[in-house]
Amino acid sequence: MKYFTLLLLIFLINTIFAQDSLNHKLDEVVVTSLHRPTLLFDVNKSIEIIPSRKIETAPINSVLDFLSYSNSVELSQRGANGVQADIGIRGGNFEQTLILLDGIKIVDPQTGHHNLNLPITILNIEQIEVVKGNSSNINGANAFSGLINFRTKRNKHNSFALQLEGGDFGLYSGSLFGSYNIGNLSNNISFEKNYSNGYRENTEYDITNVSYGAAYTTSKSVFDIFVGYNEKSFGANSFYTVKFPLQYEETKTTFAKVSAEYGDNNLNYSAKMYWRKNDDEFLLDKTNPSFYKNNHTTNIYGGEVDLFLKSNIGGTSVGGEYVYDKIISSNLGNHNRNRFGVFIEHKFPKFKKISFGVSGFLYRYSTIGKKLWPGLELGYSVTENIHLFANFSRGFRIPTYTELFYSSPTTKGNPYLTFEETTNYEVGGKYFNSYFTASTTLFYKNGSNIIDWVKREVTDVDLPWRAMNIAELTTSGIEVNFTTALNKIYSKQPINSVSIKYTYLNSDYTNNTILISRYLLKYLKHQGILSINHNLFLNIKADWYFRYEERYNLENNFVTDLRINKSFNYFDIFVKATNLFNVDYFDFIGVPLPGRWVTGGVKLKIGK
Repeated sequence: MKYFTLLLLIFLINTIFAQDSLNHKLDEVVVTSLHRPTLLFDVNKSIEIIPSRKIETAPINSVLDFLSYSNSVELSQRGANGVQADIGIRGGNFEQTLILLDGIKIVDPQTGHHNLNLPITILNIEQIEVVKGNSSNINGANAFSGLINFRTKRNKHNSFALQLEGGDFGLYSGSLFGSYNIGNLSNNISFEKNYSNGYRENTEYDITNVSYGAAYTTSKSVFDIFVGYNEKSFGANSFYTVKFPLQYEETKTTFAKVSAEYGDNNLNYSAKMYWRKNDDEFLLDKTNPSFYKNNHTTNIYGGEVDLFLKSNIGGTSVGGEYVYDKIISSNLGNHNRNRFGVFIEHKFPKFKKISFGVSGFLYRYSTIGKKLWPGLELGYSVTENIHLFANFSRGFRIPTYTELFYSSPTTKGNPYLTFEETTNYEVGGKYFNSYFTASTTLFYKNGSNIIDWVKREVTDVDLPWRAMNIAELTTSGIEVNFTTALNKIYSKQPINSVSIKYTYLNSDYTNNTILISRYLLKYLKHQGILSINHNLFLNIKADWYFRYEERYNLENNFVTDLRINKSFNYFDIFVKATNLFNVDYFDFIGVPLPGRWVTGGVKLKIGK
């Protein structure tokens, strides 16, 4: 009953703010990770939109770090500032989250550890879209627990931004973003260099990102290209085993895509082609490279087509995709596989404020054959400000080459692994007006054939972890989100906005053996996030982010981040501190994360 009380609260809020009109329905907030761009208010799923203005003013040194402020999302890091980050949603692991870059699926066939090797910077992100819950019925493989779409900027006006920063642990960072337009052609270029000599032994890093995006736009068509390069070299102190603290890794990632779209709101055609290459070099002991060295190169080639038709019976999207991947590896061997999928999504016209949709993705993998992954959704607009929704879907994920073939003294793959499956149910509600938003979602998912890294005795460190389809995993929980713009309610007070987010998770893990788990039993049971933006003296603003994380089977964390910013006509001066109170914490046992890290910098911005 306490869960349904939260849903009732949304109705009560609507009564309190009943005088507000519909112009705060957030019409400018559009979700692009679906087949058709859709207003956030009308989406029958739990989705969070993170705009660029929030990213650029947060106390972060990497775009990825902002995801630690999104509830139901677990950002697990072995190093600082995006060196290597794993994303899990609603208790799922990093392999079960689909990453998209401008709508292109990033599924590294070697390992999900590389899915976030993205050529993006703080200055060239337009928004981040977080879809919480399975989306395989719409987006295909690996959207098992959710997806995250990073949408880069395609400015249609001339602008220039430069940010320089320095601070503790020898950190220096430089970023620039420029946009130049010639008629209907927009050109956008970004560059970033991020370096630190490390917060402890063997944690130094050197990261470079560069990208170019262009879009040619007419009244009925858009032609878009994007090319980018990401390079990381870093000390990987105890990343994969505490037995070898002098590990080292270097990755180089190239990404390119071209897309075209033609039509209007009634009939629309689109096509995409893309290529991604990732080179990974790993040393178990950088002082003795010949002792144990891995080199992996993966290539992915893909294409998608989509047709949208609006008729008297609703809106229909139909299309397909083809993806081919291959790996050349000193450890995993040489392999390749392909997948082909066709999808259909139909949304019926609203009937007395009720919306209904059906969807399905039929996939054929060269390794598993044909499988259908269906979905249903239902929505009810109670008022112009309140929307209730429910959905059902099934999803899947195939094992990576690392899970299949990896072999080291501490880790053993399994070539006989099969695909994971999940069945998901979700019900929730959301409320929007010009100065207050609220949402809550109840969810339940049941997974079978879950892949886990397991071994028999935790005390016997010499036993290797082995990949097995060993687990049945049932997860249920609730998400609650409240955001208010207090300065719009009463301007004569210092607090501009407050956001409160909370997620509770409960997982029932069964493997019917005495084996212990490496990843599945470290989910966030309780997660609370409080953010406050307020004014200081002389028009100085402060952004606070407080995070409470209570993990199952691990220690609890309470971490505070702060950014103080002063804006002038064309530039900002800022100071930020992550882990302000110098808390000892970790996401992986044996890999402590940084204590207090203070940096400062300046940002120059010309144009919109």
